[in-house]
Amino acid sequence: MASSSLDKLLAAPDITDSTDFPDPAAAPGLRVLDDALRCDICRDFYDAPVSLNCGHSFCSVCIRSALPANATCPSCRKPASEVHLRKNVAVESAVQAWREARPLILRLANEELARKTRPKVLQSTRPHHDEPLRKRKRSGSPASASDDEIVMIASSPPPSGSATPDALPDTVECPICQKAVPSQKINMHLDSGCKRHLAEGSSSSSAHPDPKGKQKQQWSKLLGKPPNAPGKGKDKGKGKARAMEGDEDSEPEHIPKVAYDIHPQKRIAEMLSDWGLPTHGDKNALVRRHSKWVVLYNANVDRAPEHRRSLEQLRNDLRRMEDAELRTRKEVVDDPVAYQRANKATFAKLTEAARPKRAAAQAVKKERDGSTPEPEDAARPGEVAAEELDIIDVDAS
Repeated sequence: MASSSLDKLLAAPDITDSTDFPDPAAAPGLRVLDDALRCDICRDFYDAPVSLNCGHSFCSVCIRSALPANATCPSCRKPASEVHLRKNVAVESAVQAWREARPLILRLANEELARKTRPKVLQSTRPHHDEPLRKRKRSGSPASASDDEIVMIASSPPPSGSATPDALPDTVECPICQKAVPSQKINMHLDSGCKRHLAEGSSSSSAHPDPKGKQKQQWSKLLGKPPNAPGKGKDKGKGKARAMEGDEDSEPEHIPKVAYDIHPQKRIAEMLSDWGLPTHGDKNALVRRHSKWVVLYNANVDRAPEHRRSLEQLRNDLRRMEDAELRTRKEVVDDPVAYQRANKATFAKLTEAARPKRAAAQAVKKERDGSTPEPEDAARPGEVAAEELDIIDVDAS
């Protein structure tokens, strides 16, 4: 069962990496470009990217989840906090464009690599018998002589009843008094303060019974507000309630951090209930749920308006996160020797699958930074080499 799930994970087609592209010698710059648009925490493409004061960018969810545990930049280790986060709209647009163009560019790069590595076939210099002979065009033919001649095509008269650009209607509506005025005298009508040069029958008040209403409607259209929209004080409500209803006109704001230690369990349950979230569980479970919701909601605010998710989608994301946390809860190992012996084949398969990707990632880092790649089996600072981890000899009996 574990082996089949591992094979599915290793063969998953939706897991992309910069090593999908050919090596830099065949396709220069593509691996570096694909790697530059990925978050250093999750190694996936930026999702709602935000930047710190140091200039490094991360996914909003990734950095908001990492800063409470360690208030430093994951890349350069400089001090950082959530107040330093700023939206990176340019990177978000670049990632969206690269996501759409990546399959095409990857296919073209692989086709170009296959074309270059394909053995060349010597072409025969003899013409094929079935190849049709090309006809030569005579230089003195009448068709060639007439190519340079200019032919004047007379335009047909417009059909009767169709309006020409120079034709104007007999009367037009004055933009100020909303009355009919002869089109030839509209300027003089405006100069007279809308008192003279009116069309016949337009002076009666029955045509425009309420000029103030017309003016009010025009101002409403100009301000982008419906004419019968309620004024201030008639539709008041809390900002959170309007945000929960999905008010498109108002820009959503970030949810502030909450000091959970000073709030009782009942108050935290009320906070969850305000957003339509489940309130079951003890206080620790409620705190974890609300803190994850704050991260998801604030990361959604960092997205561009056209890429934001609805509140119902965010609730579904939170539900999936909690379900995944239950499934991937850390297993308590009572017998380390038996556990290592039972999973030795799985460990070996994961190691062999990670070796080529690590070498390719080091090559990309060398091309981008100009640094010397680390040996494949060398341990990083603070880590232990893979051979040193095999303290227990499971084969010894």
